[in-house]
Amino acid sequence: RTPAAHLFAAAPPPTPADASLLQKLRAHIAAAGLDALVVPSADAHLSEYVHPHYERRAYVSGFTGSAGTVVVTASAALLWTDGRYFLQAERELGPEWTLMRSAEPGVPKVEEYLSTELPDSGVVGIDPALHSTKEAETLLAALDKAARALRLVALPQPNLVDRVWDEDSDRPPRPAGAARSLPLSVAGISRADKIAAAAEAARKEGADALLVGALDEVAWILNVRGSDVPHCPVLEGIVLLHPSEAPS
Repeated sequence: RTPAAHLFAAAPPPTPADASLLQKLRAHIAAAGLDALVVPSADAHLSEYVHPHYERRAYVSGFTGSAGTVVVTASAALLWTDGRYFLQAERELGPEWTLMRSAEPGVPKVEEYLSTELPDSGVVGIDPALHSTKEAETLLAALDKAARALRLVALPQPNLVDRVWDEDSDRPPRPAGAARSLPLSVAGISRADKIAAAAEAARKEGADALLVGALDEVAWILNVRGSDVPHCPVLEGIVLLHPSEAPS
């Protein structure tokens, strides 16, 4: 039998992110009056898998796994990721980065690190469009619990990473794929029936509007598919549904 060892040969090491990116980002962090910036993997739809235009964490760190969180301070650059990606992160991170192996003994969570390592009255910045309410509340609770006057601030647009990335001519353009409508024979339930059902559920909860932001939910309720995220049949979009104007 032909040996298959060549199929498992190590791939060439990836090129780490340019260390000058950290210098530029730190200049923006300092100008914003921050002691730390948190950079998640998600886009504004809180997706795990995102279009390359929104891969801010990967751009800054060089780590290309689907899950991870970056914290950058004046003197440290850290990446948290889970056990699926430890080996990949070791290969992709440059020497200026520290890999924080999530859930390993002795490794603090992001909020634990920030609440203990920042100076008194330190300020943590986040882009509020890229974090869930639960994530922000967890971080805020940890900072408050430290009782050291630590603060969490929601940063205005543009995103600090974008300010650096937009100077780079190699940033991928925004997604602009065409949407395609699913026939009823494939979808099973018509778009009108789905909207009516969602509106009725919102009315029962006393809501004046229903905001659908998750890309798979947008695709489902509108019976559409797209190509705005690699390997995922979704398109970038948000649905705002007013129950009073929807069919019942």
